[in-house]
Amino acid sequence: MTDAPPTVLSLTPEAVLAPWAERVDSCRFGYAARGVTVAAEALAGADYLIGDWTHELRLDAVALDRAQRCQAVFQPTAGTETIDLEHAARLGIPVCNAPGTNDRAVAEWTVMAILVLLREAWRFHAGVQAGRWEMVSAAERGVYELGDRTVGIVGLGRIGQAVARRLGAFEPRRLVYADARAAPADVERALGVERVELDELLAVSDAVSLHLPLTPESRGLMNGRRLASMRPHAVLVNAARGAVVDEAALVAALDAGTLKGAALDVFAEEPLPPGSPLRGRPNVLLSPHLAGSTNEARERMIRSALTNLESVICGGDPTDVVNAVTGVPRRASPG
Repeated sequence: MTDAPPTVLSLTPEAVLAPWAERVDSCRFGYAARGVTVAAEALAGADYLIGDWTHELRLDAVALDRAQRCQAVFQPTAGTETIDLEHAARLGIPVCNAPGTNDRAVAEWTVMAILVLLREAWRFHAGVQAGRWEMVSAAERGVYELGDRTVGIVGLGRIGQAVARRLGAFEPRRLVYADARAAPADVERALGVERVELDELLAVSDAVSLHLPLTPESRGLMNGRRLASMRPHAVLVNAARGAVVDEAALVAALDAGTLKGAALDVFAEEPLPPGSPLRGRPNVLLSPHLAGSTNEARERMIRSALTNLESVICGGDPTDVVNAVTGVPRRASPG
């Protein structure tokens, strides 16, 4: 009698994962019910976990403790903030992500958002829909080209670099970046970027785009003081993590008219609450954490997680481990 195939519990919705999971015949897939928490019995029966692509279902310490058979977690996104990485490490569970799978998608969305904000495209679209023809008033407000303007990139990792490459085609006056570590000199030359301190970046940039992970240092980075230090009529784009921006301070800056506009793909609370003061503003472009979730990027993310899963099931070590667990320490756990 052969051993039963391992059980994989997916927190990613079935509609997203199933088209590719159906091609994996080395395990049995189950799908967690959508809700606030994952059912204890579902966690208890899982040999492996697929994290939630939507970032709604969390794997906190309680959930991980219930997954007593779990040998590895595969998160089909680059971000892992919905997983308690430290607790998983204490339990000997490697947590793997899918880096580099949505760089292009996020970079394209970012450039689109900057153009939409500088041109106020969303405002004028709504105006035409409402029967207005604001050609003269638009000239008075200011409708700007991206060329010959300064763009600041906060965080020059893979996505920040992808943004810089695309912005170069628009012939900006300057591309500046702020990061804790300088990029290699050859990377700076190839991208045409210049490293400056964050305060200088905010003071000189016509558009500021955020591309840094959420850490204790970056939480609330864009606070009231920093938002107030930006150039009059500058625009802010956030496709990183919602909590990097102090949303109350952002609303205050928009109300005061010190910012021309903002484009937000991520929020401190997701989904964005119905009563959020960010809703309904003609100079704020809102997106439901979708910048990196094109059809192509979604397929790359899911395939990355499933390829990693198959390798581990076949006896290999996981790749792209983000919580410093080497190998699969719990591989011999009773099943």
